Amino acid sequence: MMITRFPGLFIAFLIYVPPLLHANTGASDSFQAGFELYEQDKYDLAIPFLEKAVKLEPDNAIYHHILAKSYGREAERVNWLSAINLAKKTLSHLEIAANLDSDNLEILDDLMEYYREAPSFLGGDDKKANEIEKKIKLLSHSAQKNSATAMEIE
Repeated sequence: MMITRFPGLFIAFLIYVPPLLHANTGASDSFQAGFELYEQDKYDLAIPFLEKAVKLEPDNAIYHHILAKSYGREAERVNWLSAINLAKKTLSHLEIAANLDSDNLEILDDLMEYYREAPSFLGGDDKKANEIEKKIKLLSHSAQKNSATAMEIE
């Protein structure tokens, strides 16, 4: 039996693997809790859960996207000084999400909208918005073309 031949390997497995599995579960659980609060319009309560999910899985575009949206929605509810800080966080996480998943139309659309609506001192930029709009049109056209081709094959 392999376990009796390599007891150290088995012990290492027991020590190191469960925390790794728990880290992913922790990110997923935190995201789910935050997303449920986001869906209930409880953005201030959702943010800490979503921040934890992003911290545990920093390469997850969806986590960054929903965190950005939570910051943005909360910015609409707070005083202007707090809103400025939240708006900067919104942009930061939208840009991270777009970099992580550059073909995600929902993320790109939200980033484009931010660039169009925000004042320049908060990162608003019509030129960037126009570039993203072009990319969205290209991706949408490509998706429609692929869909039509798939239908022809069937």
